[in-house]
Order: sequence, then structure tokens, then C-alpha cells
Amino acid sequence: MLLREGRVLAEGAKAELLTGAVLSDLFGMATTVERRGDWSWAHLD
Repeated sequence: MLLREGRVLAEGAKAELLTGAVLSDLFGMATTVERRGDWSWAHLD
């Protein structure tokens, strides 16, 4: 579950939530996600 300003922005599986599109919406700026195995890194563009 991802929250923004105290409200649920998105719910779902980790693979569905940790995407550039979803995190860009969460942070309000362009975001890319890098994955290696079970690890994920978000980068603000």
C-alpha cells in the first residue's frame, strides 16, 4: 500500500506498485525503477 497525504494512492503486489509510473505519481516527479534480483531502487529523474 502506498500513501500520499494520508490517503491510499495505490494497493497491490510489490511488482505492481514499484514501477516508474506509480512512484512518479506518488512523488510528483519523474521516477525510474531499477531492479536486480529481489532488490529495487527508485531514482528521481
